[in-house]
Amino acid sequence: MFCAYFIIALVIGHLATQLHAREQSERRREQRATALYRLTRALAASRDVDQALPKVVELIKDTFEADAAVWLQRNENLVRHSASTFVPSEKDESVAAWAFQKKQVAGKSTDTLPDAESFHIPLDIGDRAEGVLTVRLPHPPTIEQRELLDAFAAQLALFINKERALEQSRAAQISRQSEKLQKALLDSVSHELKTPLAAMAATLHQPKVDRVELQHAVGRLSRTVDHLLDATRLESGLLRPVQEWCDPGELLRDALNRAGLKQNGVRLTIEPNLPAISVDAHLIEQALMALLSNASLHGASASPIDVSAHRVDSTLVFSVADYGPGLVAGEENKVFEKFYRRPGTAPGGLGLGLSIARQLVEAHAGQITAQNRSDGTGAIFSIRLPIGESMQLPREASA
Repeated sequence: MFCAYFIIALVIGHLATQLHAREQSERRREQRATALYRLTRALAASRDVDQALPKVVELIKDTFEADAAVWLQRNENLVRHSASTFVPSEKDESVAAWAFQKKQVAGKSTDTLPDAESFHIPLDIGDRAEGVLTVRLPHPPTIEQRELLDAFAAQLALFINKERALEQSRAAQISRQSEKLQKALLDSVSHELKTPLAAMAATLHQPKVDRVELQHAVGRLSRTVDHLLDATRLESGLLRPVQEWCDPGELLRDALNRAGLKQNGVRLTIEPNLPAISVDAHLIEQALMALLSNASLHGASASPIDVSAHRVDSTLVFSVADYGPGLVAGEENKVFEKFYRRPGTAPGGLGLGLSIARQLVEAHAGQITAQNRSDGTGAIFSIRLPIGESMQLPREASA
C-alpha cells in the first residue's frame, strides 16, 4: 500500500507540475496577446509617427520594464526621436547604425556586437529599413521576450512605412494641385490681360477713340489686377479687417452703387431696425459686390436680382438671389474654390471673386453659403455675420 500511495503521489505531482507549467505558458501567451493588442490599438489611434512613438515607448516600459529609444531615417541619416526615454551611448549609437545598415539584430544577448549595453532591432519592411528600435533591458531577454520585441518592431516598422507612404502621397497630391492651379492661373491671367490690352490697342489706333470701350477695357484690367492683389494679400495674411460700426442697410446700398447695377434690375429688401455691426465696411462691400456680380452674370437678364438684409437670432444675413439656372448638385462648395468657373460660362473673369469673398467673410468670423431656391428658379448666396455686442457710444473725456 505504501508503494502504491508513493507511485500515485509521484504521478499526481508530475501531472500537477505539467498543469502549472501549462498554466504559466497560457498566461504568458495571454500577456503577449494583450501587449500586441495594446500596441496595435495605440498605433491605430495615432494620427502620425510623432504621436505614436511616445505610446510605443511607454508600452515597452510597462511590458518589459525597460527603457527604449527609436532611431528614424532623416535625409539619409539616423536620428534619435525625442520620444526616447534614455540617451544611448556612442557605442550603442554605432551598433544601432550597424543594425540599420545590415538590417540585422545586434547588441546585448546576440551573436553580433554583444558588448553593447542595449538590444537593437532594425525596423525593416522588405528591402527597406525605416529605423532602429533600441531597448535597454535590465537582464538578458528570454526567447519569448525576444519574439515579442520582434513583433513590436515589425508592427512599428509597418506603421512608419505606411505613414511615410501617406506623406509622399499627400506631397504628390499637393504638387499636382499646385501645378493645376498654376496652369489655371497662367491661362486665366494671360486671357484676362490680353483681351483688354488688345481692345485698348485697337481703340487707340482708330481715328476716333471710343472712350466707352476704352473705359470698359481699363476697368476690366483693373479688376483683374485687384483680384490678384487681394488673393495674394489674403494668402499672406497682410490683409486684416479694420472694424468700425456700420449700418447694414447703408453697406448694402453702397455695394449696389459700386457694382453699377441698374435700379430696375434689383429688388432690394431691408428689414427695419437692424442693429449696427462692427466690420470693415470696405471688405464687406467687396464681398457683397462679388455676389452681385455673380448674380448679374448667371441670372436671367429679364428678371431682377433679389437683394435683402435681415436678422436671424444673433446673426445678420445678406442674401443675393438670382433667377438663373441654379447650381448643379455638389457645386454648393465648389463655387468658392479658386479659379473655378462653371462649364459654359461666358469668357471673362479669373474665377477668384467668390473665393475672395469667402475669405473676406471668414476674416470677420462669418460664413458664406450657396444653395438653390426652394422652387428651383435660381440660386441664393448668403453672407452671415455675427452681430455681437450692441454699439457703444464713446464716453466723453472727463474735464
